[in-house]
Amino acid sequence: MARGSIFRRLFRDVTLTLMFSIRIDDLTFEHVNDFCQARPREGLTLDYKLNFPRRLEKTIASFANTYGGHILIGVDETATGEPVLPISGVPLEQGLRERVVAIGLDAISPPVYPEVRVIEFQSPDATNADRALIVIRVHESDASAHAVDNGRSVYLRVDNISDHFTRQATVEEIEWLSNKRKMPLELKDRLVKEAKRRASNYLTSYRTLAHLPTAEPRGK
Repeated sequence: MARGSIFRRLFRDVTLTLMFSIRIDDLTFEHVNDFCQARPREGLTLDYKLNFPRRLEKTIASFANTYGGHILIGVDETATGEPVLPISGVPLEQGLRERVVAIGLDAISPPVYPEVRVIEFQSPDATNADRALIVIRVHESDASAHAVDNGRSVYLRVDNISDHFTRQATVEEIEWLSNKRKMPLELKDRLVKEAKRRASNYLTSYRTLAHLPTAEPRGK
């Protein structure tokens, strides 16, 4: 592999890692611009939106139902799913962050609380900040399947461009998703109960060796 290709690949890996790991409140326009310069394609955990989408709840819910991911509003994409530079952004206005949060809480059941960062920037012909880049970070949820359309539709994020990366889940997938998330909770309960039982046995043994009462002290 040529040295230039190695450096380009290293730059891409570093920017991707930084974008997905940095605290969202610490993200700057330069972080996102560097990320887009690495040309990551839209896919299973990444979605570009040129404008504020009409059905944002569908995308947020699909990410929460699968592996989580990032939505970049204000970034156009090419026919092959790569970001278009320079970043165009959306018109800067009050309440953009609140609008996204409200969609996650009001239009999805059970609600999803996404992390949101609104980054203001200035277009070339403006004298003040007039554009905004909205970064939405959605974590994989441990709740049951998140539905939209008043609880009637469940969507999944898929690695299939013919489905535009989002499709409606089947009944079997919804059942599997619910069972998958129920199992870790049951396992957690069993582990907690086992830990409490071991602690109780240890405490009883200690009290016996120390010639102390083994019964739990009663409150006054």
